[in-house]
Amino acid sequence: MTYYLQAMRGFSDFRGRARRAEYWMFALVYLGIYLVAGTLDVVLGTTQLLGAPVLATVVALVHLVPAIALLVRRLHDTGRSGVVVLHRPRPAGRGGAADRVAGGRRRAPSERLG
Repeated sequence: MTYYLQAMRGFSDFRGRARRAEYWMFALVYLGIYLVAGTLDVVLGTTQLLGAPVLATVVALVHLVPAIALLVRRLHDTGRSGVVVLHRPRPAGRGGAADRVAGGRRRAPSERLG
């Protein structure tokens, strides 16, 4: 829970690094919150009333910027630039985003970000 709160407090911090544990614990807590919100949407009937899961959408929007900031910091920790997040996704057969992330330029330890 500490990693989740750290990520939410540092929502505007796109510099520095994020350890693997911080990234995955944030993802795990976010997934739990999202599942609870989606379940509440079904129980309360907001999905049928408005045609969209209201609580789950609010949860997703609240976590959007912190998740992107954490992803950029995690990329910095692995020696990649955060600009990779801005790339337009392409079909996997023609060098998709996963290929660019996996094969991105590695930086020398002296040149690492953060």
